[in-house]
Amino acid sequence: GGTPLIMKKIADKINLDALTVTGKTVGENLKQLEKENYFSKVQRYLNNYGLKSEEIIRDADNPLRNEGAIAILKGNIAPLGAVVKKIALKRELYKFKGEARVFDSQHNALDSLLRREIDSGTVIVVRYEGPKGSGMPEMYYLTEALATVPKLSESVAIVTDGRFSGASRGPVIGHVSPEAAEGGPIAVVKDGDIIKIDIEKRELNIIGVDGEEMPAEEI
Repeated sequence: GGTPLIMKKIADKINLDALTVTGKTVGENLKQLEKENYFSKVQRYLNNYGLKSEEIIRDADNPLRNEGAIAILKGNIAPLGAVVKKIALKRELYKFKGEARVFDSQHNALDSLLRREIDSGTVIVVRYEGPKGSGMPEMYYLTEALATVPKLSESVAIVTDGRFSGASRGPVIGHVSPEAAEGGPIAVVKDGDIIKIDIEKRELNIIGVDGEEMPAEEI
């Protein structure tokens, strides 16, 4: 029952007039829950475990940490943004630079990885796996296969217009937008292009072509 309480706590930051599948607005749904004493029932449930709701869901002025678990990166590969779960990433990997190996499907990337054709320092680019490209499947098999090789899991990044599961770890960046099927820049990345990831600066860019670095304006 946590989501309605979160919505109640941030009511001043969300669109309460948005229509929902109940046929009522977000605001009307929250008022209905209040009327039904929903939030009191939740607290009574927590009382069984000696807990208060604020121990489970922090108030905005009392955060668990100063930053959230994810970061939105932008750059010439993802002008509309991409997502990385930085909380599952070692800080020494916040900056990563490597040569691209480009695949037009997760299956092809996984096949290449299993054939041990991926080297340390590689940025695996998987495209045409976005919502329009293929329905946006989870990159589960690729990330799990990579995690089984300790040497590569700490030295290979993944950039894709597909998505990841909540269990993903390491330098994996998804939801690149616009996606390849919409003609996004990720569609023209080539093998050997140099990709730089900088999570501190929230940047994701091609900084070189055919193995040679060059100024951004030339790119």
